This record gives sequence, structure tokens and C-alpha cells, in this order.
Amino acid sequence: MRFVKWIAFCIFVSAGFQALCMEQSPQQVASHCQSFAAEARKYPNNFYVASIFVGSGECHVARQGDISVLIDAGARYPGVTDSKIVSFIKALTSGIQLAAVYCTHEHEDHSLLLRSLIDDKSIAGNRIFFGGIKENYFIVREGFTYTAINAGKHKHKNFSVNCRRIEGRPRCLDVNGHGSIIELNFAARKIAFLGDINSHTLSALETNGCLKSGTKVGEILECLKSADILTTPHHASLNNGEKNIYDFLGRNNKKRVFISSAAPFDTGAQNPRIKNNILNAISDATDNGVFDHDITYDIVPFTCQINEKIKIPLFSTYDASDGFVWTQITDTGIVSIRNKHNVFCQVLPPIQ
Repeated sequence: MRFVKWIAFCIFVSAGFQALCMEQSPQQVASHCQSFAAEARKYPNNFYVASIFVGSGECHVARQGDISVLIDAGARYPGVTDSKIVSFIKALTSGIQLAAVYCTHEHEDHSLLLRSLIDDKSIAGNRIFFGGIKENYFIVREGFTYTAINAGKHKHKNFSVNCRRIEGRPRCLDVNGHGSIIELNFAARKIAFLGDINSHTLSALETNGCLKSGTKVGEILECLKSADILTTPHHASLNNGEKNIYDFLGRNNKKRVFISSAAPFDTGAQNPRIKNNILNAISDATDNGVFDHDITYDIVPFTCQINEKIKIPLFSTYDASDGFVWTQITDTGIVSIRNKHNVFCQVLPPIQ
């Protein structure tokens, strides 16, 4: 009986701790959103990306001046409504409509907010890029009014968005693999949003198997090799063999910055087992001389790095800055990311 009471007490404490984290984080995120918007308006020549904690999902606002786009519209945040997350997005854009929304694929942790964004008239012309299979998106099935954006490069002020489709033959790639990589370009810097690509995707790209003839394999591989900042595949989960992807990324570019959209109690980087898997995958590459990022602690404070043995910065939306990762790129190509102590850490120097 005493043992049962002890178990019940542990469950109660755990639930209370989770509720406390979930209760505090929205307030913190709202404050960060307002600061982000003020900074973007103060320095309109800089480029900013806000990665918001939405649980095990993806939601990133990119902004220059008064022009903003959304990359992925996921929402899996226990205890927080979709409308609350939409309010975060509106705060990030200073209430100005999004110029467009770009989704890597149709899973709800990447697209669930689309309905609320359309209802709220938050997207100019309801312009949406449907990565993956458009017919599988619920807003398409339910007949919402939208304007579909084609793949390719789209210009917004001084930045561009390049949508790269990975199209598999029927029943050849799973939904995660049959998606799109969304690439942001500004001041010769590149940020790639990988969605949930996995080892099946990488294998198909490297062998050119299972892919439709329209897939631009060379360009996609070059994007993966050359991007300066990447969102971790599948919310930093290694459940689908993503270690192969980390190895691939490490072999081909030693100067990386990773941003993880991770849940604290689900499958993201805050799960100790998954977190250790990521660290081991990156450490393996580092031990082999693969990663060996040349950013030292003299430039990047220890608080900006997830592990002192790892020489690449890895930021999580949950623990990096209270549910919010804030990336800034200047017009000279300097890349800085704000850490959990509200300090901007320079992670990449100016473009020479």
C-alpha cells in the first residue's frame, strides 16, 4: 500500500512539474515575440528567424523589416490552444499578414495551424506552399480557400525562399521522406528546414532510387551540404535512422549550426535518451575529425553550446531560451543566435 502511495505521489509531482513548465513557457514566449518584433523593426536591414516551441512540432517565422513568412505551421503543445500560438505569430509579425506559409509536408505537427491562420486572415491571399502531397492536407480535403504556391524560388524583399520537392514514386517513400526542404537565403547565408526527412530520404537521394524524374537531386544534395544552419531532422529524433543524416551533414560541411524544435517530454532533444543519441551521433563525427567546428569558447560562450565536448552549436527551442530560438543575420553575413541568458552569440563570422 505504501508503495502504491509512493507511485501516486511521483505521478502527481511529475504532472505538476510538467504543468508548471507548460504554464510558464507561453508567457515567456509571448515576451520574446514582442522583443523580436521590436528588434526587427529597429534594424530592418537585418534578417531574423524565430523558432517557437510548439511541443513536438515545427513553427518558424522569418522576417526582414515588415515582410514575414512562416515555415511550417505545426502545433502540438499540451494546454496551449492553436489560437494562442497564432497570437505568438501575430506578435512576431507586428500584426502584419504573413506574405506566405511554406510547409515541408502534411503531418499535423507541421501543418495543424493552417486552419486557424486562414480563419484569422493571417496569410496574405492565403498563399501556401504544400510540401509533400497536397491532397493529404486537411485544409485541402475540407475545402478551405487557399492559393497554392509552386516549388522553386520566391523573392521577399532582400531574402528568398527556395522550395525543393523530394518526390517519390507511389508507395516508394513514406510521408516523411516524400516532402520538401525549405531553404531561406539572405546575405549569402543559407538556412535549411529539413522537416522530417530520414535515412530513407537520404538513401533515395544518394542512389537516385525511388524518385520521380522531376526531383532535382543534385540541387537538394548541394543544399544539404552547403546550408549554414539546419533544423534537426524529425525534431531531433533518431527513431528513423537520422544518425546517417548527421553523419552525412558532418562529412560535407564542418561549419554547422543546428536548431532543434524539440518537446521536453516527447521525442525531441529534451528526452534524455534522444538527447544522448544526438550527442553521440555528433560526437562520433567529431572524433573522426568530421565536425571539428572552428568556433571556440572564446567566441561562443559555453552557455550557447549543448555539451563542452562538442564543437558545434546546437540550440533547442525548449531549453535554449525559454521556448524560443532567435536567429539574426546581418547584411554582412554575421550569424548570431540568442541563448537562454538573452545574449546574442556570434556563431558565424562575416562573409569574406
